[in-house]
Amino acid sequence: MDYLAEIWTEIWEVHRIFLLAIIPVIALDLILMSVSLVNLVRKPVSASAKIGWVLAIVLVNTIGPIIYLAFGSKQLDEKAITWDDPKEYGNFD
Repeated sequence: MDYLAEIWTEIWEVHRIFLLAIIPVIALDLILMSVSLVNLVRKPVSASAKIGWVLAIVLVNTIGPIIYLAFGSKQLDEKAITWDDPKEYGNFD
């Protein structure tokens, strides 16, 4: 019985170390994803561009938000819909 208790204690120690190492990585991933999605929602761009970036941010964990913040956000700023360009909104006549 003591042998099983020793094995269980050893397994718990290994998992505890793993959990302590992985929790900051998960927290960083959630923060990056949240910041990226909030930034994306506030951009005045077309829905199709937003859908593509949402899929990239959510499905490609950790790397997707980093790529969006590094490249996509600047790219969307260049394509932003402004009130000066009514053709982007369609015909309102």
